[in-house]
Amino acid sequence: MMAWMANILPDQCGFLIRCYIDPATTTYLIQMISAVVITLGVTIGLLFSRLRMSLMNVYVRLSGFFVRLFMKKKNKTKVTNPLWKVSEPPIKQPLRINRSSFLFNEDRSFKNRLLTVFLVSAAFSFTFIFFSVYEVIALNADSIPFVFAQIAVTVTLTFVIVLLAIGGILMIFRGRVFDVFVSLAFGAVFTGYIQANFLNGSLGSLTGDTIIWHEHANNMILNSLISIMLFAIPLALRILGRKLWTVTLRALSGLLIVIQLIALLSLSTNAATQKDKTGYLSVSGLYDVAPKHNIVILLLDRLDNRYIENILRENPHYFDRLDGFTRFTNNMSLYSQTFPSVPNMFTGRDHFFDRSTASYMKDAWQTSMFLPNLKDSGYAITMYMDKGYTYSDIDDLRHTVQNAIHLELKVDQRRAMKEVLTLSAYRYAPYALKPYFWTSSDRFSNLVYTPSEQEPYITDDVQFFNQLVQNGLTVEGEGARLNYIHLQGSHAPYHMDAMAQPITTEKSNAVEQTKGSFYIVYHYLAALKKLGKYKDSTIIITGDHGARKDDRLPLDRPIVTALFVKPRGADGTTLTVNRAPVTTDNFRAFIYEEAGLPYESLGRSYFEVPETEINARYLCHRLYSKPKNRMLIYEIIGDANDFSNWKLIDEFDTDY
Repeated sequence: MMAWMANILPDQCGFLIRCYIDPATTTYLIQMISAVVITLGVTIGLLFSRLRMSLMNVYVRLSGFFVRLFMKKKNKTKVTNPLWKVSEPPIKQPLRINRSSFLFNEDRSFKNRLLTVFLVSAAFSFTFIFFSVYEVIALNADSIPFVFAQIAVTVTLTFVIVLLAIGGILMIFRGRVFDVFVSLAFGAVFTGYIQANFLNGSLGSLTGDTIIWHEHANNMILNSLISIMLFAIPLALRILGRKLWTVTLRALSGLLIVIQLIALLSLSTNAATQKDKTGYLSVSGLYDVAPKHNIVILLLDRLDNRYIENILRENPHYFDRLDGFTRFTNNMSLYSQTFPSVPNMFTGRDHFFDRSTASYMKDAWQTSMFLPNLKDSGYAITMYMDKGYTYSDIDDLRHTVQNAIHLELKVDQRRAMKEVLTLSAYRYAPYALKPYFWTSSDRFSNLVYTPSEQEPYITDDVQFFNQLVQNGLTVEGEGARLNYIHLQGSHAPYHMDAMAQPITTEKSNAVEQTKGSFYIVYHYLAALKKLGKYKDSTIIITGDHGARKDDRLPLDRPIVTALFVKPRGADGTTLTVNRAPVTTDNFRAFIYEEAGLPYESLGRSYFEVPETEINARYLCHRLYSKPKNRMLIYEIIGDANDFSNWKLIDEFDTDY
């Protein structure tokens, strides 16, 4: 496929992302074609209108000329007054304008105004309520834990209420005031439509990271000017003439509705169904450990080696409590994002975004024998991770993962509607207003619940810590167990301090939250020691990927995933440092080695890679851009912490 792949093991490349507001390619094509049609329609309409007015002016001037020419010698005035008598000029009456009549005088019928109001109100409500909600849910099915059908009644009622409310308010007005308010309503929907589909290119995706808005100052100014011009188009049309204004607003309103109906039908063919959202990973057994061997994987999302170094500079002894652990300082994940880092870690399956997320997930989890073989050898497998970034369909895990259950999740419709509309408003708003609608995908995970006692696992580090402190760990079941717990860790938004207590985002940062994550880890390890299960356990503390600076630009610094490993039987020794060039491919071999299973076919485990080895490792970095996203492939030879050892070897567009 590509030259660099010849140097990679068969199980070495894949991807994921943390929140995602990028419309599908098909929808974009439909919207772009629609914009061209709209623009041409308005332009041609204005052209013919101006041409008609110019011809009328010529006609009027010629008519006046001929009238003066033929009437010049007729009706000569006879002087009846003496020449010495000067006639007095007529007394001019002051010109008075009836303001009420000027503003509110109406000569159009009720039906005429109603048709205009209905089309504009329908376009407004359909665009901002019905279609926007459907589109956001359909295009972010991997990040939103519910489907449109679950909130369809609420969306439809809101759509109708907004339609009737706007229509009723507009019909109160008459005359020129009516024209102004209708123009404002249409200007809002027209500007929002253009903004959402064609002017949001440089913002990237909502990953939970705070957006530095002053970096977009130039875009804000330019975008504001464009928005003002777009918003003023209906008012300009009204100045040119009422008939032109009426015809254009009606035509464009109807056209917007038709275009979005077509896009809606296109989206519905690939939209997630109710069945796709049935089933989840429950919290059952979250605080349990097995009586025999435990393999515990505590994953702190976005745990970058730079955060560890920053903490050590503040306190060189901060990680001394990790007795029996080895810190690998030169560890690489294959991807720079959660998807598909986690499925790749457990399955070894690569992903180049040449197919849908659900298709890749199903293939990865169902064809890999890594976890099934571990289960067949006597290990119970429990995994606690959010749906969307790590798995798509619970059926892909049901036969392997013990806490996978097939139950339907309910959704809080009122809160769900609020969050989706906020996300939609962020998309439709001009740059200057976007900060007021900023949001992130983690807000959606708390919208679902189940009436049963088997609640879904939701990534919430503070809640996990509070339950751990309150209840501790217990020994349950029999035999051995692999327990994977995915925590938010170092990932934004930052809402936890160094003592794992909730604080506002403004008071925390990546390093502070990383300290809080390890504060939780230390309590978990202490609970294992209290049960006498620490020494015999295999424990891995790592991230799914490191911290990327930007998801729109190529890398300008290294992305190195932090890694701490405690082998089975290690205890009472100080933390050691290992600089071996390891990757997530060594993760699977190490797990099998610790479980006493043959692992040679999976490659070498962590401790089998010499520190002096110089090998080629790779990182796949996905960029969000238009019209297509791009994949950058970096080759790293030597210490991954030194960016001079990184080389961009391939770059190509992706289909998804």
